[in-house]
Order: sequence, then C-alpha cells, then structure tokens
Amino acid sequence: ELDLAELELQQSAARLQSVREDLELRQLEYERVEHQIQQRQIVSPINGVVVAINKHVGELVSPTDPAVMHIVQLDSLRAVYSVPRLDSARFNTNDVVSLVIGAGEQRVTGVIEFVSPVANPESNTVQVKVKIPNVDGMCPSGVSCRWDLLAPKLDPEPTRVSQR
Repeated sequence: ELDLAELELQQSAARLQSVREDLELRQLEYERVEHQIQQRQIVSPINGVVVAINKHVGELVSPTDPAVMHIVQLDSLRAVYSVPRLDSARFNTNDVVSLVIGAGEQRVTGVIEFVSPVANPESNTVQVKVKIPNVDGMCPSGVSCRWDLLAPKLDPEPTRVSQR
C-alpha cells in the first residue's frame, strides 16, 4: 500500500507540473494576443476631439497616406491676424492682449505667440499669432475673433508668466 500511495503521489505531482506548464503556456499565449491587439490600436498623442475619420476598419494605411483621422485639440486656440506694419511695431511675443470672440461678444485674453519679422508687400501687413487659453472649453473654435489694436496691452498675469 505504501508503494501504491507513493506512485499516486508521483502521478499527482506529475499532473500538477503538467497543469502548471499548461497554465504558463496559456499565460504566454494571452500576452502574445494582448501585444498583437496593442499593435493594431491607434492612440492619439494629444487629448482632443475626432473631427474626421479618413480610414475605416479593414482599409490599408500606407506610409504614403498615413492619415487615419483628424483630431483637434481645443484647450488652446490660435487667432491669426494681419496687422498693419506700423501698428505691429508696438507688439512683442508674450504680450497679453484683450480679444472679443463670437457674436456673443465674449471677452478673453490672449498671449501674442508670434510676430512675423517680414511684412506682406502687397498689403503692408505683418502676421501676428495670438494664443487663447481655452482649458474650460468656453470659447468655440472657428468663430470670428476681433482685436482692438488701439486698446492698451494688458499686464501679464503671474500664471501666464510662469507658463513661458
């Protein structure tokens, strides 16, 4: 009986080892499938909103046409103005200006991000880009934005200075 019990013990140990190996094999298979799924997922590097889908399930995404979808990031907006050359001399990068957005006349502040060093010879204007913080999403994208060039520049807020 002792020999029979020892034989059963060895058989049970062998079955246990077989189950452990099978479990390890299934775990590796699971990880392989997870990796394959991750390779086929598209993850945006920005936090934004999908506005257009260019490719659908099953379509080829080639290196010559890699655009799968258009995503816009709305937490910061940019307004581009053509400012008369003489007026543009008053403005510098990081100046804070007051703007009016949309038909609702919503007042917001913006920070001058870029003042072109080159004037357009046809219109005698200079391109100025103004960045508008929109973290709360209160400013809609694509609406008209007016800038009164004669209004005084605003003092930079401490939070804006630290964001440079």
